[in-house]
Amino acid sequence: MNQRKGESNNSSERAKRFYQIGNEWFFSSREQLQVGPYSSLDEAEMQLNFYLRHVKEDSMAV
Repeated sequence: MNQRKGESNNSSERAKRFYQIGNEWFFSSREQLQVGPYSSLDEAEMQLNFYLRHVKEDSMAV
């Protein structure tokens, strides 16, 4: 996984956001949401990036 701009090396914390149940992948957010299922880790990572972008845009609109 890539390091986000402005963050120190905390890849282990980001990696803990993803988990697998059976063949399905999920991610958890800082807001304690459990999001998924997705068919692959790559898809879950992509959806997390969309989610984070949406959260950032919402926070900037306030």
